[in-house]
This record gives sequence, structure tokens and C-alpha cells, in this order.
Amino acid sequence: MKNECSGRWRAAAGALAAAWLVQRVAFANDGRIEICQPMMPYVITNSGSYVVTESLSVPATNVDAITVAADNVTIDLNGQVLQGPGLSATGRGIYQPAGRVNLVVLNGTVAGWDDSAGIQAEGAGVRVENVSARDNSMGIYVRKGGVIRRCTAAGRAGTTWWDSGIRVDDCGVIRESVAFDNAVGIMAAAGVVISDCTAYSNHVGILLDGPGNIVLRSSACNNYYDGIDTQLGVVEGCAALGSGYNNGIALHDSALISACSARANRRIGIGFHEDDFGLPQTYPHGSLILDCAVSQNGRGIAVLRDSLIAGCVAADNTNQGIRVLYNGSFLRDNLCRNNGVGIHVESPWLSESHHVRIEGNAVMDNGTGIQVDEAFNLTVKNVASGNDTNYFAVDTNYLGAIVSTPLNNWPWSNFEY
Repeated sequence: MKNECSGRWRAAAGALAAAWLVQRVAFANDGRIEICQPMMPYVITNSGSYVVTESLSVPATNVDAITVAADNVTIDLNGQVLQGPGLSATGRGIYQPAGRVNLVVLNGTVAGWDDSAGIQAEGAGVRVENVSARDNSMGIYVRKGGVIRRCTAAGRAGTTWWDSGIRVDDCGVIRESVAFDNAVGIMAAAGVVISDCTAYSNHVGILLDGPGNIVLRSSACNNYYDGIDTQLGVVEGCAALGSGYNNGIALHDSALISACSARANRRIGIGFHEDDFGLPQTYPHGSLILDCAVSQNGRGIAVLRDSLIAGCVAADNTNQGIRVLYNGSFLRDNLCRNNGVGIHVESPWLSESHHVRIEGNAVMDNGTGIQVDEAFNLTVKNVASGNDTNYFAVDTNYLGAIVSTPLNNWPWSNFEY
């Protein structure tokens, strides 16, 4: 087939079964193979470096614009736009089927693949860099072991998990990227590292949908449902601000949250999902929350069983600074100030909250400093000041003596002044 791109002609031959197939291709001055509009839709069948020489469009709704049917391919979009047909487009801008390896896509825009993906790479060893994806159902989707770097994804505010701006399924990296106006801004299935990213104005900002994901130095701002939704993952050095309906950072099982900030989220800064009555909608356990700051949320931090909260600051939250439900958690060395309740141990409905240890915390200027509504919990070595009620605990609790003068021979006492 004749290649209509400008450039010098070169014949390339290869064996196919027992016959010879000759394909004429145009090369740019730097030796890269050119892709232009008359070639659309285009199937890449040979390894090599390709460059787009003009903006491309595909009017048919069910056609992939560029299909990568070879290994070791680089596509430089060269600042051009790969434009889909828009409404009901089930084709993809760039598609790599499973079984292929080593695809690189660089430097351009994929737009208008309304019911599909701007880029969908199902092979291994994929890298996508400096690409803008807009008005797609899914902007950039890489299956396994891929790297997405310095990309932006602006969606169409869809409502299904498929409608994601940037998605890596397993064991990949997402860096220095921005996602907005998607159902899910950035999504990771398992074993993905997300760093230095921003997700804003999505339904969910960053969704960790499986174990072993890590989010570092990233921000989730003004997303509707959750800023960061984590499961069996690590979130460190991140900020979650202004979730309009739910949580800044939503907890699922065995999450580690460290050095994060959660501010002005409707329900909880860092915590489990709850309903309008404060009852849990998810039941995570084993959370570890360290050195975080939560302020101006409905609740600051809320955990269920077997969790550790240490070194955190909870201030100016409408209800509790720190809320604990069910058994076996440990709260130490936290500062709670100007909340409805500084630290609150309670149980919803007929369940029980026992064996919670509250030690070495400072509670100041709250409605109630420390409130323990369930039996068989330990409250020792805390400091309370300026609360309407400094300490409240029901009977059959282990509450250290409350003193206003430190006593060296009572090391387990709680202090108030």
C-alpha cells in the first residue's frame, strides 16, 4: 500500500510464510517512520520509531486509530492531536494488544474516544510520557509493569470505574501527572507506585483498588466522593482537601497513612466510610496512622478495630478529633484541640468497644476532652485543659487517677489544669 506522507521513499521487505511482502514507507529526515492522515486507521506491524507529522482523526466510531501489532515500538505524537469521533466511539486512539512488549508513546494529545480509551496498552514494558488525554471514557490505560509520567487526563465526568483518567493495573509507576473531571482521576490495581501527582474535581481523586500500592507526595483536591481511597496500601506525605461528600483519605484494611494532611472534607479527614448517622459502611481493621494533621472536617480521624494512631494533630473538627469504634486500638501522643470531642471511644448500636488504650495524649479546648462510652478500656497519662468536660468514662473502665498536681508516685495518672 502506498504511503501518502511526505518524505523520501524506502522499500522494506520481510518474509511472511513462504511469500515476500513489500511495504513502502516514508521516513522523516531523522530516519523515523512517518504517520499521517491518509494512512488512518494504521496498523504498525514492524518494530521501530514512528513520528506523527500532522493531527489525525478517525470518523468511524468502532475503529482503533493506531494499532501496535509489533514489539519495540516508539510513537512520537510530535505535539499533534489524535482525535476520535466523540460520542459513542468504541474504538481507541492507540491500542496495543496483549502479548506485545516495549511500547513508548510520547508528546501529544489523544481526545474524543468517548466510550473507550485514548491509549490502551495491554502488553508489558509500556511507557507513556508527556501526553494529554481529554474527553475520553478512559484517558490512559496501561495493564502491567507500565510507566506513566508527566501526563494529564481530563475526562468527561463519567460515573463508572471504567471512566478513569489514568489507570495502571499492576506493578507500574505513575509520576508527575494530573487528572481532573473524571469518575476516577488516578486508579491503581495492585503494586503501583504513584508519586508527585494531583487529582482534582473527580468523583474519586486517587483510587487504590488492590494490595501493595503506594502514594507519595500527591494531592487530592475538591473531589466529590473521596480524595484518596486506599486498600492495603501506603499513603505518605499527601494532602486531601475539600471532598464534597465523603472522606479526604478513606481507609480500608491494613492501610498505612503517614505525614498526611486532610482538611475541610465533609465527613472524615482520615477514616472509614460512614452513613449519615455515623454508622460504618466499610469495616477496615489494622490501620496505622502516624504524624498526620486533620482539621475542619466533619470528624478528624475515625478507625475501627486493631488500629494505631500516634503523633497526630486533630483540630477544629465539627464532631470528634479522633473517633474509635470496636476493639483493640491504641492512641498515643496525639494533640486534639477545639473539636466537639477530642477523643471518643464509642460503639454503634449493640456492638462493643473494649481494650482500647488511650495514653499520653493532649486534649484542649474541646467540648469533651476524652470520652469513653464503653467498658474495659485503659486511659492513662493524658493531659486535658480548657475542655467543657476534661474526662468522662463509664464504669468498669481503667481510668488513671485525675490530678491537677503531678505526682511522681502516680505515673499512670491523668492530668488536668
